Amino acid sequence: MQEILKEKGIVKSFNGNNIEIVINSSDDCEECTAKLFCNPSSDSRSILSVSSNDKFQIGDSVEIAIKGKSMFLFSFFLYGLPLIILITTLLIGLYTLGNTENKEFYSFLFSVILMVIYYLLFNRFIKHNTNFFNYPTIIKTDNSN
Repeated sequence: MQEILKEKGIVKSFNGNNIEIVINSSDDCEECTAKLFCNPSSDSRSILSVSSNDKFQIGDSVEIAIKGKSMFLFSFFLYGLPLIILITTLLIGLYTLGNTENKEFYSFLFSVILMVIYYLLFNRFIKHNTNFFNYPTIIKTDNSN
């Protein structure tokens, strides 16, 4: 059985296939891993961008769904893998530099450079492979179109 996170929201705006949905935040939003997908704002609302070929009007009530597997996968590539890379490169740098003066600094610098490269490649990968992660989808609406 798959875990699916469902939320209700209202269509704020749309531009072609890109639809912005306003979701009222609750106390559970602080602990939610889906905030990777939505953009929490300063007030009690979050804005979620969803791509859909369906026709919507501003003010339509919609229900969106995000698969738990997608949230886990995205979290791993955004946080887990970089942490593994950071720790590994720090240890390798400390080991290979041996008795070099400032070996901690050079190991740290090497790790930061690799992290920057990783995030640049990850960002490029996401832009070119939009179907790799299952982004939120609209599963239910109140409009009759």
